[in-house]
Amino acid sequence: MDTIERAALLCLLALLSACTSTPLIEVDTQKMTSIKTIAVAVPKPTRYSAVTAGGPIFVPIPGAGVLAAAIGGAIAGGTAAASNRTNNDFDGLVRDRLGDTGLNRRYVDSLEKELRDQGYQVKEINLDQDDMPKISGDRFQPVLKGQAFTAADAIMIAPVNTGYGANGVGCPYVRAINSQIRIFASDTFKPIFSQNFFYNARCHVNPIGNRDDGVNMTSRSGRDDKRPDPYSYQFYSDLINDLPHAIQGLDETLLSFVPQFHSALLAGRGVAQSLGDGQK
Repeated sequence: MDTIERAALLCLLALLSACTSTPLIEVDTQKMTSIKTIAVAVPKPTRYSAVTAGGPIFVPIPGAGVLAAAIGGAIAGGTAAASNRTNNDFDGLVRDRLGDTGLNRRYVDSLEKELRDQGYQVKEINLDQDDMPKISGDRFQPVLKGQAFTAADAIMIAPVNTGYGANGVGCPYVRAINSQIRIFASDTFKPIFSQNFFYNARCHVNPIGNRDDGVNMTSRSGRDDKRPDPYSYQFYSDLINDLPHAIQGLDETLLSFVPQFHSALLAGRGVAQSLGDGQK
């Protein structure tokens, strides 16, 4: 087995362990049906990362996957970032070429619309202000700490990690996106709604099937079909050369979480869904 074949095999094994996972949901139905007003945390500015996972990475929650941990670590910094190779210029290149995409803002706006459509009164709060509760805990299992908040029945946060990741040297860069939606009771900060989204990597890899433009051809993660993934890049240079299209792929993926949030909200309130409602 030559070096290229060995690298391809390692990539395949890594990707098979990091497929798109089913969202993890926990809901206190009684609480969700009793609250009327929800204060939503103002989203952080969008940051994009490009990371190659390296060394052993502790994945703190089932379904998160290696790339979710790597992307989150690159954004958060600290020991998780130290075990990976981060292309520190990636976010700057996105801003220079595309400006502020406003992805996090659009994502939270869409979540807020779902809340309003289901009858909740929605306002926004800035948790960076001194008198506000603060997000704490692990980035995959966020909690709120501080003084009770009295201006709403509940507080919702929806932190996001967005970027491209490779499961090791020689592996293609693929989308790695996660979001942790939490709704906390405003008086006790106990979670009454939790939904985790992890879109990690592709399950199938074609290590030699490159398109003419140099973009690596892989197949869609978490599915058995063999359709090519239009957002997979064998080299970092390929990713940069296709930047507008690559960012479009990240935007589409994050916003695809919204219909699943819609379905989870309905289920959490005990509302039956007609066929097709979850695909709106």
